[in-house]
Amino acid sequence: MIKQYAKGEIIAQEGQHLQCAFIVDSGRVELLEHGEDGMESVASIIGPDQIFGEMSLIFGVPFANTARALEECQITLLTRESYQSMLE
Repeated sequence: MIKQYAKGEIIAQEGQHLQCAFIVDSGRVELLEHGEDGMESVASIIGPDQIFGEMSLIFGVPFANTARALEECQITLLTRESYQSMLE
C-alpha cells in the first residue's frame, strides 16, 4: 500500500506497536527521540529508498521514535503479510 503524507504530518508515534514498516519513496522523514528531560531532538533523517519501523514489525517491539514528514512524502507500507511473502 502506498500512502501520501503532508509536511509536518506524524507518520508513527513513539511507543506505538506498528503493523507495518515504512519505505520512503519520495520526500524526507525525521525520526525524533525524547530525552529524559522531555525535550525532542532529531535522531536521524530518512530519505528515498530507506526504511524505518522494521524492528517493530519484525520483533513486535514498540516503535522507538516519532516519525514526522519533513516535506510531502510518498511512503510504501510494508505489512507483516507482505514481509512474510518476501521471506518465502
